[in-house]
Amino acid sequence: MIEINTSDTPSDEREPLFSIDGTAYTIPKVVPGNLSLQAIERMRTESEYAVIAWIMETMLGKQAYRALLDCKAVKPSQLRAITEICRAKMLGELEEEGKD
Repeated sequence: MIEINTSDTPSDEREPLFSIDGTAYTIPKVVPGNLSLQAIERMRTESEYAVIAWIMETMLGKQAYRALLDCKAVKPSQLRAITEICRAKMLGELEEEGKD
């Protein structure tokens, strides 16, 4: 049996992901499992791009997501990298588990 202890929640620690003009923007070091499950639940009813946008806003926070939306200088390769890191951090561990 899998025992879930609600007092054992992930840390709120964040780590830098990108910066715009010297302002650093961060993502969680550890993603709570319920956020990963929420992403999966959204996949049932929303388009892939809607889910990716939700993942990015959830991972980055509203301020960082808005800064990225408003940044005309972001290159496609940079956006791809930021998007992939957010997606992989949100769903990567679940995807790895499913490969067994």
